[in-house]
Amino acid sequence: LQLTRGQEVEHEAYMLLRARAAGVTVPEVVVAGVAGPGAAVLALREPVGIPLADLSAESISDAELEQVWQQLGALHAARMVHGRANVHSVLHRTAPAGRPEDGSGGILREAPEGPAFTGFDLARAGGPGNPPAADVAELLASTALCVGTDRAVAAAISGAGAPAVIGALPLLEGAALSHQTREQAANRKELRESLATLRSAAATAAGTTPPKLQELHRVSAVNLVLAVGTLFAAGGLLAAVGSPHRLWQAVGHAEWAWVAAAFVLSMATDLPQAIGLMGTVPKRLPLWPTTELCVAQ
Repeated sequence: LQLTRGQEVEHEAYMLLRARAAGVTVPEVVVAGVAGPGAAVLALREPVGIPLADLSAESISDAELEQVWQQLGALHAARMVHGRANVHSVLHRTAPAGRPEDGSGGILREAPEGPAFTGFDLARAGGPGNPPAADVAELLASTALCVGTDRAVAAAISGAGAPAVIGALPLLEGAALSHQTREQAANRKELRESLATLRSAAATAAGTTPPKLQELHRVSAVNLVLAVGTLFAAGGLLAAVGSPHRLWQAVGHAEWAWVAAAFVLSMATDLPQAIGLMGTVPKRLPLWPTTELCVAQ
């Protein structure tokens, strides 16, 4: 289902209002609405804070990690899923600047009131199609890569409970996590090793055994389009030649020099198109990726 920009804004605003009503600390919706044909506006009053991803492990206390899990639990209790619950979307709240003076020349600052969740553009109503286990797996993996496996598991067990952690164990693999969380690891090998350690530690802490994982693969839109295009091309080619035997004969009698020349000529048209595209935008675009984009079109 493709939503219009106005519907996307209304949905995000509704999710934020619903989360706030559930007691979750989230950005405050100031105004949301349509700003013209094909345009919409969503103004938010963001909590003052720093993403956990930008802090050192020593700067994040165990108590704060438990509060993060309690906030996520409140979100799930309201039958909502965040969709991207990781250390990039959780703020370590700080006292706002510019408070009134305390009479001695100092500035009064309110103590932080716990973490806050941001980034509700992917939030959805919970249900069979949007299981909260995906949120739990995302946050568990992200915090483990941020503060270490032992602290992350202990906070998850304390703040979310063993059943929630057990339900997330099958999703603790790279393909089930967001790009942001995967990028927290230095490389794929480190990510695989970290997740294997995390699954074992989480299963032990929850009193179960690590589940056997199903191998998952992420399918990008480009790969999907290429696969569908290849099927259509193969079907058209088979329809034209009539049978696999005739196709093999045609390939065997092909003039490969002309095939190579045709390929080079087809590519030669994409390079000028890429250069023309680069000239239509004010920001400098790299030549090769722009050419690849033209080829994909």
